[in-house]
Amino acid sequence: MKDAKLLKELDNDYPLIPMSEIDDEARLIAVRWHESATDWIGDKHKLASDIMNYARRKNVKINDKK
Repeated sequence: MKDAKLLKELDNDYPLIPMSEIDDEARLIAVRWHESATDWIGDKHKLASDIMNYARRKNVKINDKK
């Protein structure tokens, strides 16, 4: 199953980042999600969307610095 392979890759490729290296935007996304999360699939959709949007915004900021 491809999901099993992806989960194994996530375990290996997503090390815990020290708190001091997590930027304010990522921290706010995490706190906001944690405070309002339920088992409803819409919450998981919102979290995935927030992660994708954060990555998009972060990538733009990185590319603008080049």
